[in-house]
Amino acid sequence: ARASNARPARIRLVGARHASPLSGDAPRRQQRRGHASPEHASLLRKRPNQTFPRSNSGHRAPKGRGSERPSLNIRASLRRVVIIPAMKVIRGTHNLRAHHKGCVAALGNFDGVHHGHQMILRHLVDKASEYGVPSLLITFEPQPSEFFGGTTAPPRLTRFREKLYLVAKAGIDRVLLIPFNEHLAKVTAEEVIDTFLVDSLGVRHVAVGDDARFGREAKGDYRLLRAAGQKHGFGVSNFGTLVLDGERVSSTRVRECLMAGDLRGAERLLGHPYFIMGRVVTGQRLGRSLGSPTANIRLQRSKAALTGVYAVQAEWRDVCFPGVANIGLRPTVDGRDLLLEVHLLDFDEDIYGEHLRVTFCHKLRDERKFDSIDALREQIRLDAARAGELLADEPQQELSSQPEAMKG
Repeated sequence: ARASNARPARIRLVGARHASPLSGDAPRRQQRRGHASPEHASLLRKRPNQTFPRSNSGHRAPKGRGSERPSLNIRASLRRVVIIPAMKVIRGTHNLRAHHKGCVAALGNFDGVHHGHQMILRHLVDKASEYGVPSLLITFEPQPSEFFGGTTAPPRLTRFREKLYLVAKAGIDRVLLIPFNEHLAKVTAEEVIDTFLVDSLGVRHVAVGDDARFGREAKGDYRLLRAAGQKHGFGVSNFGTLVLDGERVSSTRVRECLMAGDLRGAERLLGHPYFIMGRVVTGQRLGRSLGSPTANIRLQRSKAALTGVYAVQAEWRDVCFPGVANIGLRPTVDGRDLLLEVHLLDFDEDIYGEHLRVTFCHKLRDERKFDSIDALREQIRLDAARAGELLADEPQQELSSQPEAMKG
């Protein structure tokens, strides 16, 4: 059953601690048990039950770039477009200016921006309103695990652009992107707090997850932040493990679901269907020669969180199109680089250079090597037909207008 049709999820928060420099209160452990509270209910809201109109061939895909799209109910689609507010992206601490001082901040990788991350971001937005200052997410590229682990690092759930999309959707005002390099790896946790959080940003409040670590040798944690907050006059919130239906919400667990082909399990933990965003690039045009032209998106990562063939929905210019996608190395044609290939059903447009958001709805099969091109061609035909059947009654994904910080 789909997550949106399942029974109400049971959600609790283990070990949440909030400290105020003004009250001097000791950390409090909070546990929320039972059904989701009104505060968390928005995390679990159902997606609108809207389906694609059908074209004459039985698939639900509009054609045409112009104003006439006879097979698509444009008015119905536009009613569901969510306008994401503009979000400022500050690339590097050298771009910090005097007007950036005074904010509430969260610190971390936020890979996947799952339910636990969203909880922290909502708290940050609330604190920003309370203090009357902007909200700021501080994150890193590459992620520290990638810097230290190299090719042994776990596959990333979200590229920076995808992370921006989800963070902007949560209502955050600013993102500070800090390059993680050898110099930053040597900065002590005390320097991070004194020089960066206090002197450069003038933070009023800091929110972190239960596993947050920062500074050289990862010695910075909630306790150090809380002590510094009492000294410098800023508050600190530490969010413990979020448990959903008895399962810990984490990026690691999301990866496990995706690798196992459990898209519904991943969606339940993420709070949204898993998707990949990217620009369509010119490929070898093998799909066109096979009768199934594809929009190719380079993944720009050494590993993918999922591989195989999927029924997908692809958003282009605020309109969703059904399709079938392969993500992997394409062993039949001796591919070497990870690539996302998307064949949009009943679609005939030139979209090179355009951005797509591809949402993975159903896994059809694993990627495999075929004995011949003819065998591959026949399997692609079967995959497309199966994808059309599965997507016939699929709720249309929530459409979102991208924030200005992400366009271009």
